[in-house]
Amino acid sequence: MTPLEIRIELLKKNIGYADIARSCGVSRQLVRYAISSPAVYKDTKIIEIKRNIARTLNRPVEKLWLKNNKNNKKNPRTTLGSGQPRTT
Repeated sequence: MTPLEIRIELLKKNIGYADIARSCGVSRQLVRYAISSPAVYKDTKIIEIKRNIARTLNRPVEKLWLKNNKNNKKNPRTTLGSGQPRTT
């Protein structure tokens, strides 16, 4: 799933970043980062956040953050990369 799809699923269940952050003892910013970070990450807090979100959504972690998932690629139209403003 994309980070946006995960966010939508959480909102459907009336769960915000702050709720996940409270249950994991971290900041909302770290929850947001965990959702958008790649599947493989060695930080134990990130892993804990991802497991908590997966448990909340009743889905396996692998389904949400599959390493080779085509849906997890960044949208090239929204990625600036070069630091230059988009002209499209």
